[in-house]
Amino acid sequence: LTRFFDLAKERYEANENVLDAVQSALTVMLCSPKFLYKDEGDSLDLDEYAIASRLSYFLWNTLPDDRLIKLATEGKLKDPSVRSAEALRMLKDPRSQRFVTDFTEQWLELHKIDVVNPQAEILKYTFKGFAGLRPFMRRESIEFFKVILNENLSLLNFIESDFVVINQPLNQIYKVTIPEEMELPDMVNKKTPKLITNDEKKRRGEGFRKVMLDKESRRGGLTTQAGVFM
Repeated sequence: LTRFFDLAKERYEANENVLDAVQSALTVMLCSPKFLYKDEGDSLDLDEYAIASRLSYFLWNTLPDDRLIKLATEGKLKDPSVRSAEALRMLKDPRSQRFVTDFTEQWLELHKIDVVNPQAEILKYTFKGFAGLRPFMRRESIEFFKVILNENLSLLNFIESDFVVINQPLNQIYKVTIPEEMELPDMVNKKTPKLITNDEKKRRGEGFRKVMLDKESRRGGLTTQAGVFM
C-alpha cells in the first residue's frame, strides 16, 4: 500500500485538498489489475488435464469431452498447433453458444436491458411495442458477436462495421433497407407455391440475419445497437 499512500501524499502536497488526494489514490487502486483480477503470480506450468479443463470451461462452460481427455492422456495438448485445432473444433460445436452468450451478456451487461425503462414521453414519439423488443435487443449483440467470431472478422467491427445483425422486429428501430432476397417471403417456394402459417411467418421474421449496410449508413458496430444504448 506504500505506493498508494505516497501518491495521496504527493497529490495533497500539490493542492492541499485531502478529498482529491484520497480520491486519486483510490482511483489508481481500483484500476489496478491486481484488484480487478486474481493474480496467480508467475506463469504456471499447467499439466495436460488442466489445459483440457481450461479450454472446455472457457469455450463450453462445461467438462472436457472424451476427445480432450484422450489428447490430455496422450500428452498432446501442450502442442500449440493441437490446442489451436481443438479450439477451432470446439467453436464449431453447438456448446460454444454458451461461451458466446455468457461472455457477451457479462461484457455488455445485457441484463440491464430488462430493468431500464425509457420515459413514456420518448416512446410516444417512436413506437409502442418497446416491451416486446427487449429480448431481441439482448440477442442482437450476442448474434453480432457470433458473426464476428464465426467469420474471424477484425475486432474493429465492434467499433464500426459495414453490417448489422438484425431481425424484422428490430428493424422498427433501425429502418435498415433489407435486400429483397433476404426479406421474409409470403411463399416457401415461388416455383411451387405453398402458403405458410402466421406462426411460421413470425418465427422466420424473428430470425436474425447479417445485413450489409450502405456506405453512407451510420449504423454498424456495438455503439449503435439499441441494447448497448440502454
